[in-house]
Amino acid sequence: MKKMHTNYFFAGLLGLALFSSCSKDKDKDEDKEPAGKPITVANIAGTYKWGGATLDNINIPLEDLELEACEKDDLYKLNADLSAEYIDAGVQCDPPGDDETTWELEGKRILMIDFEGEVEKITDKEMVIAETFRGEDNKQHTIRLIMKRQ
Repeated sequence: MKKMHTNYFFAGLLGLALFSSCSKDKDKDEDKEPAGKPITVANIAGTYKWGGATLDNINIPLEDLELEACEKDDLYKLNADLSAEYIDAGVQCDPPGDDETTWELEGKRILMIDFEGEVEKITDKEMVIAETFRGEDNKQHTIRLIMKRQ
């Protein structure tokens, strides 16, 4: 399986966000998603795909993430028995990155295949995982990874 190196991934996102323009989203009450479900193994179990990310509340679309083209459409299947599958779906990596492993949930902290963070929200549509880190600018930054439920 192709492993992302979390620090390099975060650093790449930080660089991208620092050199990208941002615009404020105008939230409408009717567009806001509910707060979410309790963060439990049962509620998290499911199949997910990358949906994008935010870095310090700046939106980073999926196409701008520091991922190989063959990784952007892969699936993460998290089973209720804490087993997991990384499925090299769609565009195949060479060699294919299919893998079977496990995942963990301790409180709100999730360790999932090749990254970890705090689950901020879980709904029927998505899971948001956040991680705070110190960037090269010596400031605290928060990245939120958005995983779309399939």
